[in-house]
Amino acid sequence: MMQVLIRYNTKSLSDNDKWRVLIDEKEFTCSNVQINCQSETCMRPILENGKPIEKWHLRAFNFNEIIFRFYGNENKLIILIV
Repeated sequence: MMQVLIRYNTKSLSDNDKWRVLIDEKEFTCSNVQINCQSETCMRPILENGKPIEKWHLRAFNFNEIIFRFYGNENKLIILIV
């Protein structure tokens, strides 16, 4: 089963990278996330400078697909989880 975790990007540099979306541990940054499925909050460790740090995420589950869509003049990425 695919794991999808979403968290706010505290190191964001622009409107294009406000969110971090981890799909099976591969990270994508985007401007918006739309979740149209069941979700819950969860605490998961991430590695920062080689050390595990606990971070809060939204976990999406029971979804059918993940859609990557660009919009606007700046080609902002939105991730839809449906």
